[in-house]
Amino acid sequence: MRKFWVLIFAVCFMYSCQSPEPGQQIEQAGQTEPVREIEEIEQSEIEQVEIVEYRRITGTRAREMMESMTAAGEDFILLDVRTEEEFRAERIEGAVLISDYEIEWRADIDLPDTGALILIYCRTGRRSANVARALIEMGYTRVYDFGGIETDWPYETIGG
Repeated sequence: MRKFWVLIFAVCFMYSCQSPEPGQQIEQAGQTEPVREIEEIEQSEIEQVEIVEYRRITGTRAREMMESMTAAGEDFILLDVRTEEEFRAERIEGAVLISDYEIEWRADIDLPDTGALILIYCRTGRRSANVARALIEMGYTRVYDFGGIETDWPYETIGG
């Protein structure tokens, strides 16, 4: 008798584990929806997620990137994330100022292209690292932190 129940259980288990055929209806929690083959799922339904990681480069590498982009006629954003007072006193020529504490609300307005090449610096590298990570979390994909103007940039600056 025990073998009979084991056989019944095995048949029931196998029947319950079968996948429904495409086009059949499945019912879960009172809702019915059609089963579709993976090939039937449109590409637009599959979320494409690009994983972007924090990238730290040297001041020398940043300068090389700026020079090659300029020579190729390509745009980039040189982003200074210090205070306005620090920016006025000394900055890298061509830099745009968005203070670190303003980045979350100004990024959408002042940096509308999330695919633009953005090179970020501050005074010593702490704020630029934080802003680079914040921009990556906001969906920016080409973000490079090159540290501080005082610690990592041995090239010319302007003031005033």
